[in-house]
Amino acid sequence: MSHLDHSTCISRTAPGDTNFSALGAWQSSQLKLNLGFAALRIQTRDSELKTLSLARASLWMEQLVIIALAWRYLLSTYRMRQGIAFWQIGASLAVAGYLTTCVLTGTIKSYHWVLLGIVPLALFHEKPTRRFLLDWLPIIAFWLAYDRLRLVQPLLLSRVAVEWPYELELRLFGWLGGGDVPAHSWDLWLSAPGGATRDALSVAAQMIYLSHMVLLPALLFFWWSRQERGRFTKYVRAFSILHAMALLTYVTLPVAPPWWISLHRMSQPTAQLVAQTNVRDAMHGVVVQGLIGNAAQWFAAVPSLHGAYPVLMFLLSLGERKWFASGVVAAYAVAMFAATVSLNQHYFIDLLAGLCAACIAYLVEGSGVLTGES
Repeated sequence: MSHLDHSTCISRTAPGDTNFSALGAWQSSQLKLNLGFAALRIQTRDSELKTLSLARASLWMEQLVIIALAWRYLLSTYRMRQGIAFWQIGASLAVAGYLTTCVLTGTIKSYHWVLLGIVPLALFHEKPTRRFLLDWLPIIAFWLAYDRLRLVQPLLLSRVAVEWPYELELRLFGWLGGGDVPAHSWDLWLSAPGGATRDALSVAAQMIYLSHMVLLPALLFFWWSRQERGRFTKYVRAFSILHAMALLTYVTLPVAPPWWISLHRMSQPTAQLVAQTNVRDAMHGVVVQGLIGNAAQWFAAVPSLHGAYPVLMFLLSLGERKWFASGVVAAYAVAMFAATVSLNQHYFIDLLAGLCAACIAYLVEGSGVLTGES
């Protein structure tokens, strides 16, 4: 057969080939249609994700309204003749507004919902709740303000001091770290395999580091519940001054902690770098890792409240002339300094800044400026 005949035979269409061609065209059209729907789904996915957060926020708001109406109904049922005071309405609206802000900004945490407990307490236990809120308002306000620093952190990244705090620490205290900053060398020693002794020191350091979150509120609550108004008020005033100075410094002079240098060297923090950061690679201790990973502000190193709290407590205890208690607090302050540095959380200069802030708070409170007794 000639080449022409062979080509002719190949190009001829058999009786069943027509159906095969039609089937192929139909499958091709179906494939194009499916691809079109897939592209449409991809295009609408972003808008769906954007509306999802708003939908969740609306859901939470609806639930808050339902809860508020339920409490109002119970209130009207049991106390038909008694109205709601303005402070009760204000407390309820403040809680609802704070939680709404957390939801809308995507920064809501499970522990935030504990604040909902203020509403029924305010409605059904008026006098003790009102007294508690008024007495503890400066402390609660600081906790809430510090928590909202997570919204401010992205705006501060370009101004975070990274290099000069490290260089200053190395120049002043490098002799304690064998040529490196103590936070790095001590953390390296503490995290190295070394048997039961190092494990015990590591656990002790973590417990001491975390204790400042519990010790001050516990002492304040003890004095408040025992009606020791003078001591309670004095401590609240002093620590409120300290907190105000700390918040102001955190937003005006953000400073990178030593663990940031361990992970990123002298790199300036960026949103992408922060999102990629795994704090577990720069510190040990599951509890400390979880605390720092969930912290509202990673670059609030100066002044260190871990250094300021025990110093201010020591200074205030001196005025009470309880020397044994003052000695215990002084030992606690030394242990806190050592634990905080050993866990790679602060430089010594951060702690010294906290010490200075505590001294200023003590002097301002003692001067009587806030009470008009100066």
